[in-house]
Amino acid sequence: MHCYEKLSSLLGLACHPDMQDWELENANPERLPEFIHAYQTGGFSRQEQHALMGLILASFDDYLAAEAVPDPAVEHTVCALLEQQWQDFQSLVRYWSLIDEDMDDKFHITPIMRKLWARHAKPQPG
Repeated sequence: MHCYEKLSSLLGLACHPDMQDWELENANPERLPEFIHAYQTGGFSRQEQHALMGLILASFDDYLAAEAVPDPAVEHTVCALLEQQWQDFQSLVRYWSLIDEDMDDKFHITPIMRKLWARHAKPQPG
């Protein structure tokens, strides 16, 4: 069973062959605490963890877009999960950071991800 199928079955999410961005299509800020709890208690494979973290980040971005005053504890929890497995998730942080893009064109989560990236990314040899 593919990781998306397993996670979809476990969390009651959509999963069909035509989906291009499972994480983005299933993002739901109202279910963010549930997704975080599943991540923390699920005992998932690395591939499943990566997919679930992608869902968490997409949902967190939607949460930030919807909340006038976001709860700092949510940001702290998401960042702590990313930092605990930095090597596994640095590609996700880089994606949401839009490192090579102007800040005029960004996600709601981009400033938070850029701070994480600046704190943890090792400079590339040039």
